[in-house]
Amino acid sequence: MIREALPAEAIRTGARVIGASPGAVVLEGGERIEAGGVIDCRGAGDLSLLDLGWQKFAGVELRLEAPHGLERPVVMDATVEQTDGYRFIYLLPFAADRIFIEDTYYSDLPAMDAAAIEQRAVDYAEARGWKMAEIVHREKGVLPVACLGGAFGEYWRSGGKTAKAGLRAGLFHPMTGYSLPEAVRMAQRIAGLRDLSGAGLRDATIAHAAERWRAGRFYRMLASMLFRGAEPGERIRIFERFYSLAPALIERFYAGRSTLSDKLRIVAGKPPIPVGRAIGAIVKGARA
Repeated sequence: MIREALPAEAIRTGARVIGASPGAVVLEGGERIEAGGVIDCRGAGDLSLLDLGWQKFAGVELRLEAPHGLERPVVMDATVEQTDGYRFIYLLPFAADRIFIEDTYYSDLPAMDAAAIEQRAVDYAEARGWKMAEIVHREKGVLPVACLGGAFGEYWRSGGKTAKAGLRAGLFHPMTGYSLPEAVRMAQRIAGLRDLSGAGLRDATIAHAAERWRAGRFYRMLASMLFRGAEPGERIRIFERFYSLAPALIERFYAGRSTLSDKLRIVAGKPPIPVGRAIGAIVKGARA
């Protein structure tokens, strides 16, 4: 087996890139680094060109006055009041008296009141009988969690003329927002290229991203059903039905590898939301 690795001095951290072209990058401060080819992975382009649903969250790590008694993580507790879309809590027990609580929403709009959401996480702990000694850590964020459609070509161009990967290339699961499987696919594509010039990389990455955009049509249809076909308080019904399906189907769904059989199983049966709105959302999503 042949293994290759970059030398340690080739890895730069804490250096902000302020400009990128197919053959060079410019760092803050003016340093210019020439390269045979450049791939821009600096994050999103112009997200206003995509029709998006949003995941908003605020979390707190608490040190408690007494053990919480939780033996394993809780990925989704959706028994909480449903507000501002689909809402759930997830719990990560770090120690007997330390727990991370995050309050998460699948919402139509990215605006959020982080302080209010954080307080709901603390209130959740109190409702469980966990008395807080102190807040050890806080986090908050807003992420595009679903892509219902948009102008892919315009979005790609909004990030510049350089080869792109990651969110900048529009490479994320249209329904979950997850990008790791797409990053692996892109890495495999690049590893198999013979032409690693700036132009070669640009042509290959845009072709790959366009291919993945077309492959995501089914997931965009589902995103449209969730965010346009269901009223905010109804979205929990869609998740309840989905998570009752076979674990292997769910695994393939998250990996973006749903089979034809999986897709038929997901949409089969009576919709968990009113039929008319479900059909309208499906038709709209199928065109995206």
